[in-house]
Amino acid sequence: MLSKQALDEYREIYRNEHGEVPSDEILVEEATKLLTVFDLVYRPVKKVWLKEYEQQREIFPRMVRSEKKEGGVGTCLPQSEDRGTKEPD
Repeated sequence: MLSKQALDEYREIYRNEHGEVPSDEILVEEATKLLTVFDLVYRPVKKVWLKEYEQQREIFPRMVRSEKKEGGVGTCLPQSEDRGTKEPD
């Protein structure tokens, strides 16, 4: 269950985004669904994972550099027909 303060804050956000505000019952249901999704998706990065990642970056630096292709966007993936079998220029 949401606290009154949390519901009031959500109501204000909803009003700013959508104009009209639905009933408290609908707001509580939507806010609860939003918090449930956030809880399922968000997981903090453990310090141990961050250290392992940094160590791997030191051992295996990026081999493919980011280049801006003609008419395209910069990417770290090879964009030519050979898909990376040629030596970079």
